[in-house]
Amino acid sequence: MENTRVAVQDEMRHIPLALIVPGKNPRRHFDPQKMGELVKSIRIKGVIQPVCLRPIGEKFEIVAGERRVRAALAVYGPEGEIPAIVKELSDNEAEEDALIENTIRDDMSVTEEARAAGKVLARCKGDRDEAARVLAWPMPKLARRLALLELTEEVMDALDERKIQTGHAELLATVPKEKQNSTLDKIIELNLTVQFCRDNLLRKATKFEGAIFDTGAGCPTCQYNSETQASLFLEHIGQGYCTHGECFEKKTAERLAAMKAELSEEFPTVRIIVPGDTASFTPLVADGNLGVGTEQYTACKSCGDFGATVSSLVNNLGQVTKSVCFNQVCYQKKVAERIKAEKGPDTPDKAKTETKDAGSTAKPASEKKTQKASASEVSQKVKEYRRTVWNGIAKREFARQPDKSRAFIFSLGASGDLNHVDRSKLKELFQKIAETPYPDSHAEGLVAVFGLPPEKLDKLASAMAVASVDKLTEKQVSTALDFLTADLAAYWRISADYLGLLTKSEIESVAVEVGLDTAMGESYKKALTGKKEEIIKALLAASFEWNGAIPKMLLWQ
Repeated sequence: MENTRVAVQDEMRHIPLALIVPGKNPRRHFDPQKMGELVKSIRIKGVIQPVCLRPIGEKFEIVAGERRVRAALAVYGPEGEIPAIVKELSDNEAEEDALIENTIRDDMSVTEEARAAGKVLARCKGDRDEAARVLAWPMPKLARRLALLELTEEVMDALDERKIQTGHAELLATVPKEKQNSTLDKIIELNLTVQFCRDNLLRKATKFEGAIFDTGAGCPTCQYNSETQASLFLEHIGQGYCTHGECFEKKTAERLAAMKAELSEEFPTVRIIVPGDTASFTPLVADGNLGVGTEQYTACKSCGDFGATVSSLVNNLGQVTKSVCFNQVCYQKKVAERIKAEKGPDTPDKAKTETKDAGSTAKPASEKKTQKASASEVSQKVKEYRRTVWNGIAKREFARQPDKSRAFIFSLGASGDLNHVDRSKLKELFQKIAETPYPDSHAEGLVAVFGLPPEKLDKLASAMAVASVDKLTEKQVSTALDFLTADLAAYWRISADYLGLLTKSEIESVAVEVGLDTAMGESYKKALTGKKEEIIKALLAASFEWNGAIPKMLLWQ
């Protein structure tokens, strides 16, 4: 066999088949029947149309005509020769020529055209107009072929091998890739028709009509939007559907979470309702048979169990219910208290009977008790804030009341709670007050403490009580403050920091409770219409006697 070298210019040659190697052919599947027909034709007529090759060292790489090369090998063997146009081409030029030459032929499969279209589009840097021009395709065909690139390799191979129809592939292209292969297996195993697959996909699709998220952001051009699919494929499920259930559910969950976050500015507690949750809350109203009363309703707004719900249930997805109570036991109790207060101490019949008795002092039934309004619970934020305020006041009061400090420390010891005070902390306090280290032994320590002057013993007692505060329970701190007869109003007043912790409903409840709504008059309602930051600023700017205006949620028992 002659060792043929390639000329610099393009030329027609007869090239030995043994010197020809595969190139960058976009074709992946060669139909056996068509290959057989080509072999038969070459055996009778020979290779009529030259292949296109480029030189690679001592050999020649196929640019176009791999089917003819394969068929000629079957007829002539490696010793044979075929006509060829030999071109000097770079790697990129060779790949581009292969793509173009093959895509203009009629016998490429749709998957081969899809892969070729993807490569051409990449070469055109994503410019679809330019890719369509290079391929000499109308834009709709380019779009349809590119859409098929969403198929898995397994689905593409099944289509090339005629295991499924193009309609199957078009429907599968609208399904997330992670589900395509399992669906493909069922289609092949059960020999499912295209119509059956279409109907099944329609049943599993989700209507955009019921979406609570913004469907205008990304959805119109999404590959999983059935309207997009309808513009690309002959087989589709119609318009108005999403075929990516997981994405739809994710966006729905994100929107529900966003709605919850928005409502959390207004209500202490906001919950997303799932199946079974509807029994865990009840609408809270002031009036009617199931009302808690106007005053109590206002107080309930500052309760940690007051809030709103956002439904995730199918029938009322995204529905918001405001002013609900999540503590049904407390709610029923407040309703009962309201009913009792309205009836008064006596029933009408009993009151009539008592007024007939000589010397009776019974009150008329029209005189009613006043229901004591209160919130059953406060939010966690308020609890933490309140505890910080309480601790600070307790420490300052213990510091100035050594006699009560001694009593408190003794009480802790008698209750078994003196371990609240860390031993190393006590030694540190002693050294600071006595200006000498605490002795190592218990006996020496007694002598050292006993030897302190009265004023330092007072400081030591106060310091021990102060050191215990942070380790006490909330109830113990409350008891201590009551024992110390501390005055919250002397240390604290309503501020922006405090109001900033509250939701809008809690702010409104506090304002009504301290009488700020009455003091502000008509401007109060106007102030409540803004954002929370604006509401706080407007309320604090009001002409109002803030000293002594203490919300119940901050009081100790």
